[in-house]
Amino acid sequence: SFENSVSDLVFLVDTSSSLSTSDFNEEITFVTNLLNEISVDIQATRVEVIPFGTTASQFITQISDPAVSKNKCTFNEQFKTMSHSINGWATNMRDAFQLAWEVCLNNALKRVAITHRVKTVVILLTDGKWNTPYSDSSPVSRAESLLAGDVEIFAIGVGNINYANLQSLVEDPDKHAFLL
Repeated sequence: SFENSVSDLVFLVDTSSSLSTSDFNEEITFVTNLLNEISVDIQATRVEVIPFGTTASQFITQISDPAVSKNKCTFNEQFKTMSHSINGWATNMRDAFQLAWEVCLNNALKRVAITHRVKTVVILLTDGKWNTPYSDSSPVSRAESLLAGDVEIFAIGVGNINYANLQSLVEDPDKHAFLL
């Protein structure tokens, strides 16, 4: 439950071509609807959005670069401009998890649980099909390093889903892997 809690939420949003436009729009709707229920600002929940395709990037940076001016209104304005093909068409989920690790566990500006009672959560929205870089595309080891750092990961499947891959990225598949 997010009620009365201070959270840092990192959304990893699949923008690759294996998702249809309607699947991508479902991801956007999911994030928007979830945040409608949550207070988003520097004192409450901070939100980071990392879209990933061929590459991954930080699109909204309330955790890695917090500011009083960043709130739910500014989030919504910026988030609705994110395009499906923002980072190319392949699926580099590994780099998305690497950026999530940097934001959550290797970031001097990140609030830590001990001093702020902050729950840190990564929410992955994807069909679960990673394919880039071709030599070593699996994000599992990077997901494990987040879990080891007390970051909770949820994997939300969208589109034509590889559910086994989603389950491999979370601590407890029964509690952390879902179909949208």
